[in-house]
Amino acid sequence: MMLTVTGCLTRQQRLRQALAEQRIDAAIISDPLEVYYFSGLLLPTTPFAFPAFLWIDALNTWIIAPMNSTAAVDEVLFYEAVHMSTTNADWVRQMSQLAAAKLGGVPVRRLGWQAETLPRLLGNTVEAAVHPDEWIAIDDLIAGMQARKDPDEIDL
Repeated sequence: MMLTVTGCLTRQQRLRQALAEQRIDAAIISDPLEVYYFSGLLLPTTPFAFPAFLWIDALNTWIIAPMNSTAAVDEVLFYEAVHMSTTNADWVRQMSQLAAAKLGGVPVRRLGWQAETLPRLLGNTVEAAVHPDEWIAIDDLIAGMQARKDPDEIDL
């Protein structure tokens, strides 16, 4: 049993509403468990916890992940986590290149981010691509959202 698309889309909409209330233009979700919570994409954790980058703004939701998978998002961009049975060492660099290409020219004044989990290289890439005026940590906002359980979470 997994989180449902309907549940993930409901949580995305609640996040969008919370962001709008705080005048935050977009959010970056980087914790693997919260990526699952909002997108339904359960990332592999063995032998490594593979990183991901989930972008949610007022209109779009897209993800950079180590596999081209089904998720409750508009677009999945994937990086090569393993090449010919060997784990790549440059996951975050690959994700940064994909994020830079996707974010070029996106207007963002206030950006929500997970201060606990966003890799510095990805943060620097986002800074260079969108030049937000302000970064707002949304870790507590997400923790507050998770206090309310949706039906798919209860079923799990």
